[in-house]
Amino acid sequence: MTHTHFQLSPASLATLVSGFGGFFPGPDDAEPSGPSAPIIRRALERFGPQPEPWLWAALNPQPLPPRSAFAVVLARTLTEQVESLQMVAQALPAESGESIRAYVRTLISRFIDDCGNGVIVIHLPKHGPWPPGDDEPKPIGPGELLMIGAQLTRAARLHPALEAAGETLMALGLERLSVQG
Repeated sequence: MTHTHFQLSPASLATLVSGFGGFFPGPDDAEPSGPSAPIIRRALERFGPQPEPWLWAALNPQPLPPRSAFAVVLARTLTEQVESLQMVAQALPAESGESIRAYVRTLISRFIDDCGNGVIVIHLPKHGPWPPGDDEPKPIGPGELLMIGAQLTRAARLHPALEAAGETLMALGLERLSVQG
């Protein structure tokens, strides 16, 4: 069998992956902690919990898997926070604004580290027939890394660090996919 290799630019990969676009915390789950905790908590508030998540899947015959859907919400929550902080930085005097911009760079960097190092886990407890599979918490996988990376790359207009972060996560996701395959 012959394998054909092809290359996509980070922007093309981001467009492809974002075109494909849960998380349902268990009642006993601990509050997220660490530098990315506020982003995770906000994403959880926006995404779930749902009393009957399998009904959400019935609305669309081909919904995003819950893990991928949560990855998209997680990335969008980070970009919204970055956008808010950027607006505050613009409204403040130069020195204060630069402190906030430095904090934004640190926030993005820590978030990327947390995604890549398995600090952020997605827990999909079993509720009825959906989601299929086990209910063990698992770190963000290659597919979710691609989804998050695509969202961050597409939000690069908000902050230059988002594009680099998105490209880093997409490269890591592709690397992990190739190891699995």
